[in-house]
Amino acid sequence: MKLFGTKLFNNSKGETVECVEITTRYPITSAWEASEKQRQTHADKNNKGKLGQAGRFWQDDRGQEAWVDTDAQCWWLVDPR
Repeated sequence: MKLFGTKLFNNSKGETVECVEITTRYPITSAWEASEKQRQTHADKNNKGKLGQAGRFWQDDRGQEAWVDTDAQCWWLVDPR
């Protein structure tokens, strides 16, 4: 699975939405803060400022995970290394 760039997801209404990749969340505060700020920016633009429910759509055996917020129209990686 290619895990970079823009991806299409189905939202809770059954609509296909295009979600943009935002900053990866590494185990340092600045990475999490940057990712949350970008997620909020997408929520402001696409969902009247409200964050949607995040859902995990991928994980590997090294602890990496990929999450999406279809309401904010963005997705991100969580990398614990």
